[in-house]
Amino acid sequence: MRIAIALTLLLTAAGDVDGRLLDSWTYQQLFDKAGLVVIAGAAVTRDTPEGAAPSQFPRGLKVMGLSTTLRVGGVLKGDHNLREVVVHHYRVVDIPPGLNGPIVVSFDPSARSQYLLFLTREPDGRYAPVTGQVDPAQCIFKLESEVPPFIDEAD
Repeated sequence: MRIAIALTLLLTAAGDVDGRLLDSWTYQQLFDKAGLVVIAGAAVTRDTPEGAAPSQFPRGLKVMGLSTTLRVGGVLKGDHNLREVVVHHYRVVDIPPGLNGPIVVSFDPSARSQYLLFLTREPDGRYAPVTGQVDPAQCIFKLESEVPPFIDEAD
């Protein structure tokens, strides 16, 4: 009887739980799927004129499309002559209560940070996170340690 009461209390006290499964990516999987792997730093980020959120985002989530131009410091996979890359991504504008939102990335050009990016080319020539737009933080990593400066800063 005690077990039945404890189980009933536990199940009724839990309430609604919102969650979603995330793929667990290894560096090798990211590298294999990416068309371009670079170390780069943000130069400028601009809003895009995109309207509603793409269908892969949860319903009710409001996002703003962004294009970030990054200066390439090193190419690990892809066109080794590439000096700049434009990455298409999103920022969250409004998230409904209780929604388990996306894990987005942001770039601060004034911080002079560098990032390791695993990207795929979009039809319009921009690049997108290889893991998709909803959780790009799974394939775009801010480098925390001191790294060499970008290629010739005077460019």
